[in-house]
Amino acid sequence: MDIQERLQKEEEKLRTVVEKALDYIIKKNVDQALVSVVKSTGLTTSVRNQETDVVKFSKRREFSAELWNDHHKGSASTTDLSDDAIYKTIDAAIDISKYTEKDVYNGLAEDEDLQREFQEFDTFYPEEPNPEMQISRAMELEKLSLGNKKIKQCNSANVACGYGQSIFATTKGQFYTTRGSHYSDSISLTAEENDQMEQGGSYHFTYRSDIRWKLEDIVKEAFDDTIPKLGAQKIPTQNLPVIFDRDVAPNIFYWLVSGLSGRAQFKKVSYLNDCLGETILPEWLTVTEDPYMLHEMSSCCVDSSGSKTTKRNIITNGSVSSYILSAYSARQLKMKNTGNGDGIYNWLITNSGISRNDLIKKMDTGLIIKDMMGFGLDPLTGDISVGVRGFMVNHSEIVYPVKEITIAGNARDIFKNIVAISNDIDPESSVKTGSILVDSIKIAGK
Repeated sequence: MDIQERLQKEEEKLRTVVEKALDYIIKKNVDQALVSVVKSTGLTTSVRNQETDVVKFSKRREFSAELWNDHHKGSASTTDLSDDAIYKTIDAAIDISKYTEKDVYNGLAEDEDLQREFQEFDTFYPEEPNPEMQISRAMELEKLSLGNKKIKQCNSANVACGYGQSIFATTKGQFYTTRGSHYSDSISLTAEENDQMEQGGSYHFTYRSDIRWKLEDIVKEAFDDTIPKLGAQKIPTQNLPVIFDRDVAPNIFYWLVSGLSGRAQFKKVSYLNDCLGETILPEWLTVTEDPYMLHEMSSCCVDSSGSKTTKRNIITNGSVSSYILSAYSARQLKMKNTGNGDGIYNWLITNSGISRNDLIKKMDTGLIIKDMMGFGLDPLTGDISVGVRGFMVNHSEIVYPVKEITIAGNARDIFKNIVAISNDIDPESSVKTGSILVDSIKIAGK
């Protein structure tokens, strides 16, 4: 029996588990409920000094029930998929609901917001885990990484793969399957020169094994992320134009996610309180959320409350068009549910149609930020303070690496001072933005 046939049989068994659970819940006269069962398989391997360091095989299976009686919530889960264990888990969730506080915002999505048409996104290409193959790939990755005299050591070379499927159903008649697979390669390096050591690396993932990056390209990226950091200097405190390199640029928009969160808006604890219609970004910039993109691991047609996800603009020509709402926060705010009960999906960011090199020329003199340490945002005030590393640029030329510096300011000011975004988008990121040039940010140095 090949893997596809086996997984089909497993899916049928999982469906039976969910059907029995729903029947039992209905007999218990529960107001609303959702149940899910997940089964996944994965293999992680790691090598060090051409010896196998880690081989971790994992199998996960879990049933969970979440239910509401008169807006009192109860939930429970189990890894035992026998009938008796499932029924006891549901009974436990019912018992828990008797002791939780009533919350009128609880429950599944309204009928008009429910997802009735399930969609897959062509991200399921499972293969049986092969320890020998993965160890061999990791060893070759490490071997290639030691081909530069400035690399002192390879800290780790990791190769992983996995696949899984889940069944989700509700007492409102929803019943669907989600499936996915993943393959990843990563490497961590230490470079040394003149008694100074720096670390860097590379990480890549995809849904199909045959479109993984070549090992030589992964190592080259790791070299480019590590060796140029050698000789890093401190710089004086000053205000400078800044480029957030594409690897850290999504953080700018995660600050936006924090401010537009429905719960934060309801509690009035957002630095962007009541900002619908307000212009907070340059007028040329639009942010679109598209949960329905094929071959994207962040795509999803339904969230955990059964809500259908929504393709829409978050920002239109610089102005806030939508908050990020779950069924719960939509009820709180008396607004339309956007299906973001599990966070954001694919964010598409307008770019300026220029290359990263052209973006550097546009900045002329300033700082390129390559690494950020921590989230750095005060969600109530929007104040930013985060440690960074990067490179000084003088007259469009990178002159030396810098370290032990902090950027400080306010998210609103950073948003307004975005000058341009290059087209070097990372296709593996769920926030699809290129490098971002900001006009001026305070740099705290020596």
